[in-house]
Amino acid sequence: MRISNENKSKLDNGNIYNQQSKLDTLGIDSTKKVYSALKDKIDVTLIDEEYINDVQRYWEKRMGIKIDPVFHIYMQQNFNIKNKFFLPEVQYRLIQKSFNESKKTGAYTDKNLYDQIVKTNRQPKIYLKCVNQRYFINVNIPIKKTQITTHFNNIKDQSEFIIKPSRSANGRKVSKLIFDNNNFTLNNRVVSISELEDLYGKNFVIQELITQHSLLKSMHPSSVNTIRMLTFRWNNDITHLMSFLRIGIDGAINDNAGTGGICIGVQDDGKLNSLAVDESGNKWLNHPTTNFSFQQETFIPNFQKFKEFVIDLHHDILHHDLVSWDIAVGDDGEP
Repeated sequence: MRISNENKSKLDNGNIYNQQSKLDTLGIDSTKKVYSALKDKIDVTLIDEEYINDVQRYWEKRMGIKIDPVFHIYMQQNFNIKNKFFLPEVQYRLIQKSFNESKKTGAYTDKNLYDQIVKTNRQPKIYLKCVNQRYFINVNIPIKKTQITTHFNNIKDQSEFIIKPSRSANGRKVSKLIFDNNNFTLNNRVVSISELEDLYGKNFVIQELITQHSLLKSMHPSSVNTIRMLTFRWNNDITHLMSFLRIGIDGAINDNAGTGGICIGVQDDGKLNSLAVDESGNKWLNHPTTNFSFQQETFIPNFQKFKEFVIDLHHDILHHDLVSWDIAVGDDGEP
C-alpha cells in the first residue's frame, strides 16, 4: 500500500507533535541552545522516563523548580551514566548567584586587576594595560601612548605576546600579537596602537605568551591548553570540587569550548578521562587535529600542587565562594 504525500505529511506532523509533547512532559526546553547542540545525540523514543522523573523529584525537592534534564539524558544514552546529581547550567547559575556577590563580579572579571587581586607570581606577566584608554606598565606606572613603542623595544626576551579584551570572557578576541622592528603585527597585518584601540576598545591587556608543559603542548601546540578548576568555600573551608582540561583545535590559539575547543575530564589524582567532548556533544578518542590519543593513560603532572594552588589563591577572593580558575601547566610542570 502506498502512502500519499498528504498522508505522509500528516504522519510526520503527528510524530513531531508526539515528540514535542514528550519533551514538554519531561521538562525539556527544545528552544534552548543546549538542546539544539545535543538533540542529534539523543533518541527521544529511548528516554528512561522513570530515571528522568527521579531526577526531577530530586531537584524539585531541593530547589523548588523543575530542571531541564536534557544533559542527564545525553549522559545516559551516550556514556551509560545515570546520575541525578548532575547540575544543569541554568541551576548552576542560580547557585552561583547565591554564593557570589554579583555587585563585585565586574572587578573580579577585569584582567587588568589580576596582578593586584591574585597574589602569585605564577601568572602571565602583563606588559601593557589599557584602562579607559589610559596606559600603564610595570605594576600600574602611567605611560604615554607615544612611549609604548619604546617600551616594547626595551623588552629583549620576548617578541610574541597575547592581546585580549580585559573585561570579557570565553576567549573572545584573544589573539597573538607580534612586536618587531618598531611595529605591532596582528593577524599578519601591521597595526598601530590607535588601530588596536579601534579593535579592542578602551580596555585591553597585552601579556606574556607563556611556555606550557611538553605534555600539554603535544596535544595542540598553538593553544595554551588550560585546566578549568572549580573551588568552593563553605563554613570558611575551601575545597577543590572538580577539574577538566580544555584543548584548542585546528591551530586556534585559544582553548575555550565555546570557540570550538574540546574538553576532557580530570580525575582527582590528575588522570585524564579516556575521551574528550566538544560543545555539540561529539566524542573524541583522539584529538581531531593532532591525533593525540586520549585512550593512553595520561596524568597532569603534580596535580596535587594544582589543587593546593587554587585553594590557596581562593583565600584572597573574599566576595565569591564559588570560583572557576583557568590554570596552565608551566614548562616546569608547576601551575
